[in-house]
Amino acid sequence: MRSPTRARVVYERNPLAEVIFQIRYPINLAIERDLPTNFQKALIDSYPLLDVKRGVQLQLKVAGAIDDQPFEPRPSRVYDFTDIERTSRVSLSCDSLSFSTTKYKDWDHFRNALGEILAAFFSNYDQSLFTRVGLRYVNAIKPAELGLSTENPAEIMNPELVAPLTGFTERVFEHQALTIIEIPDGKISVRMALTKDEQGESYIFDTDAFHDEMFQANPDDVLARLEQYHLQHSDLFRWAIGDAVHAALGPT
Repeated sequence: MRSPTRARVVYERNPLAEVIFQIRYPINLAIERDLPTNFQKALIDSYPLLDVKRGVQLQLKVAGAIDDQPFEPRPSRVYDFTDIERTSRVSLSCDSLSFSTTKYKDWDHFRNALGEILAAFFSNYDQSLFTRVGLRYVNAIKPAELGLSTENPAEIMNPELVAPLTGFTERVFEHQALTIIEIPDGKISVRMALTKDEQGESYIFDTDAFHDEMFQANPDDVLARLEQYHLQHSDLFRWAIGDAVHAALGPT
């Protein structure tokens, strides 16, 4: 699936609430056992703050084994490396690596930051087998902040997305719809939501492109895959918003 290809733009009024990359892999005992000092050293200029959290890792046991015991969760460490503003975070655990930011500028900046993170990971850990990779974009369209009327949802978002709201938007307190679509080398989940609070209405357009079958990769392979996912996201977002929203966001 590819929605119609549109010219690439950067919006002056960026609607992105958060962009998230994550890659998962089989449990890496080196990350679980040792402090990630070299990984931290490679990233400390960009992400100098560190928080350590405790996650939960389930231990699976074979029924009938000599040491067969009830299931017990096993504590696992998650290392969060963040920038000074705490708007960007790198999270490392024994089975996943992620990078998220609430201050997305454009794809080139995000890709360069991610390239640095992947270089630090692959240079410190012998990992080439992965179980999932994903790139997620969470957009929040707030008509009131854009100076747009909220009377007709079809003027804010593509009519195909908001058809269930037609005619009674003012009475809808919350709306969500989820669709998962096959794309080349993966899938993309598309979540469309309408929420209301004291600040007004927000149209959430949340897309997550991912591959969830086991695969082998190096940093270049990962970035090449994400490049294609980024194009999918860009085309899908432009298809999803109305022309009035596109103009109000200030494309350049």
